[in-house]
Amino acid sequence: MAATVIGRKVEVATGAAESARARLGSRAAGLERAADSLAERRAAALRGHAAALRAADPDRALERGYAVALDASGEPLASAAATRAAGAFELRMADGSVPAQVRPHGDDPRAREGTDR
Repeated sequence: MAATVIGRKVEVATGAAESARARLGSRAAGLERAADSLAERRAAALRGHAAALRAADPDRALERGYAVALDASGEPLASAAATRAAGAFELRMADGSVPAQVRPHGDDPRAREGTDR
């Protein structure tokens, strides 16, 4: 009788272990799918952030034809008043820089035509 009881307990324990193993395998597969999904979302977010950084890169604006005025120390001149005060400055463009100088207002042909902006 003891052998029969022990045999049944072994069967029950073996069945429970197999059931637990199956649940564990199912949970592991679910965790793998979740990890893959998270990795894909992170990669997509990273691509989005990289695109935003590229769009905000000042060099991209220069590549579109814009220029930045720099003073003698290489600091940007952010206004017309700062550019006038600097007198001589450098224009940085996508393919290089050129020296520039503010002309006196009377030398500006637009000023004579009344189109100074």
